Amino acid sequence: MKKKLTISQRILLLLFLSLAAAILIFTGLYHYKNIQEKEISSVSLEEFTHEVNSIISLHEASLKQVVFDYTYWDEFVMNIKPNNENWFDQNITTIVSSFHFDYAGVYNTSKNLVHESYSDGFQPDTIATISALNYTLKNRFADYFKWTSDGLVSVSAATIHGTSDPFHTRTPVSGYFVLAKRWDDALINELGTMLGAEVKLRKPNEKITNGHKYSLTVTRDLANYEKQPIARLVITRDFPVLKLYNTISLYSLGIILLLIVTALFVFYMTSIKWVLKP
Repeated sequence: MKKKLTISQRILLLLFLSLAAAILIFTGLYHYKNIQEKEISSVSLEEFTHEVNSIISLHEASLKQVVFDYTYWDEFVMNIKPNNENWFDQNITTIVSSFHFDYAGVYNTSKNLVHESYSDGFQPDTIATISALNYTLKNRFADYFKWTSDGLVSVSAATIHGTSDPFHTRTPVSGYFVLAKRWDDALINELGTMLGAEVKLRKPNEKITNGHKYSLTVTRDLANYEKQPIARLVITRDFPVLKLYNTISLYSLGIILLLIVTALFVFYMTSIKWVLKP
């Protein structure tokens, strides 16, 4: 004959089942907290990536815009072949100081340098190689990065055409125009200030160590005209919101667990007093 449980045993069994249910609920809530953290982190990382790309594009925009504006201009076409240095000095040399660039170069259709100007202290290496100019000829526009003795530079180049051909597709090429700007420590620090983040320049094959748990890290490869990465930006921003969410969630779960344990303890003590020892 099956032995019936005593009242005391039934109470203990009920407490055990209640505790097991509480543990399951607590585990489920903790798992849900982790899922929410990952979702918050994922959405924030996506937004941060978009912000990084926008800021970098903004820095590159001035270089691209000046190249575009200057390379469909009848006067430019007319003064390349005679190599009019006076015209170059008045219209091309001033670009470097006016727009805070570091290099401006003009090449004829034979890809020979006919004029260049550069900022103080800048070493005018071969910013535009023959192969890079060939790429520009094929695509009409070229935007890329290049390592020089002055470090990393951003380069924008385009073929030169008349005023009636802004998209460089309907008239013969009259030459090449190349602009460059250094990506030095000052620019990197400026990026960091605008993004509210730490920005570092690394080699493309260098192992990237993510920041601490409560930070966001975005990488951006910088490529040459052959689309091969030659440098990598690593941008890390602290993410205190996630840390705050984690702290509040853990405190909340702790309070819930404490309330459950307290309720079970009170139930047990009450049962002993009122049921087992009436």
